[in-house]
Amino acid sequence: MGDDAERDDSSVRDQLDRALAALDAERAARRREQALVRSGQALSATLELSEVLGEILGQLRLVVPYDTASVQELRGDEMVIVGGAGIDLDYFEGLGFDATPGQRPNGDVLARQAPVIIDDILGGHGYSDFAHPVHQASGARAWMGVPLLFGDECVGMITLDSFEPGFYTEQHADTALAFASQAAVALENARAYEQVRHEVDERRRAEEELRQANEALRRRMADIEMLQESLRDQAVRDPLTGLFNRRYLLETLQREIAQCRRDEAPLSVVLFDVDHFKAVNDSLGHEAGDQILVAVGAYLLSEVRESDVACRYGGEEFVVVLADTPLDVAVRRAEDWRVAMHRIEPVAEGRPTTISIGVASAPEHGSTADEVIRAADEAMYLAKAAGRDRVVAASPDEE
Repeated sequence: MGDDAERDDSSVRDQLDRALAALDAERAARRREQALVRSGQALSATLELSEVLGEILGQLRLVVPYDTASVQELRGDEMVIVGGAGIDLDYFEGLGFDATPGQRPNGDVLARQAPVIIDDILGGHGYSDFAHPVHQASGARAWMGVPLLFGDECVGMITLDSFEPGFYTEQHADTALAFASQAAVALENARAYEQVRHEVDERRRAEEELRQANEALRRRMADIEMLQESLRDQAVRDPLTGLFNRRYLLETLQREIAQCRRDEAPLSVVLFDVDHFKAVNDSLGHEAGDQILVAVGAYLLSEVRESDVACRYGGEEFVVVLADTPLDVAVRRAEDWRVAMHRIEPVAEGRPTTISIGVASAPEHGSTADEVIRAADEAMYLAKAAGRDRVVAASPDEE
């Protein structure tokens, strides 16, 4: 009876132990699932790599304890620390380690694409260049490296350190692999995000350079247009008086006559000469003569209409084309100008500036530019012959 009772008690205890172990395993599995869910949520919550890696390492610590940890990204032939927990990231972040297999365990993690466990980093592991002196001084003893697998590519690794030798097991490695997969996604997301951001920045930079180039081109074109306008203006303007020159007059007058003929409207030409101009140059010098010409030009620019064409015909001669103006109106305007010339400055030796004026019209005195100017010129010489300082209109028979 006693032996049977003992066997029954032992069986009950075994069943209870198995039940407790199953319960612990279920709880551990539930913790792993919850930790994975929470770390996975971090992947969709932010693209900030440091935040995602921090959350993943924090949740991993709940199911695979560690004292220090790092996340390392494969860059070329080095594993470079990009995140961590329990370590001084100001010092370690960006630090790279050669990933050559056989010299360091991270090389074997990369080559095998599988976890590597070292029971004690201080010896007995067979790696010639492991551990780093700072690593040894940290108090770490057990070490585990888990690959970050993205598809069939290893993009980095997670390393875990424990101050307790022989701490990590294959079960720890299997659990850590699930979190490493999330860290791999985080790294690839960060790479993709950085690539997109770089492309956006490059596009913006290119657009800004294009905008600046277009603006510079626009300014250059504006400068060229201003220069062209200035050159065109210089080509048709008298540099001394600012009035149009003889070339512009001859080009414009024929066009104006044709337009007035089509509109059946009159056109008049006023041609005048500054009296005694040679005497002014001879007695006072060409500078004094130029001052008179400038004053006459300034007066005409202030008095003529927008539709009028005021020109320096040559020397001291001036021509004003009055579109849509009959002969009698042109004569009255010319008379106003003649009187006004007495008041302009400067005066020569105390005498007022006087002009002799001839007026002709189209088609009355000609149907071409040459004919109308010739008629006005002949009328002007009649004004000079009659004593100067007067207006004379061409007569019909002066064609």
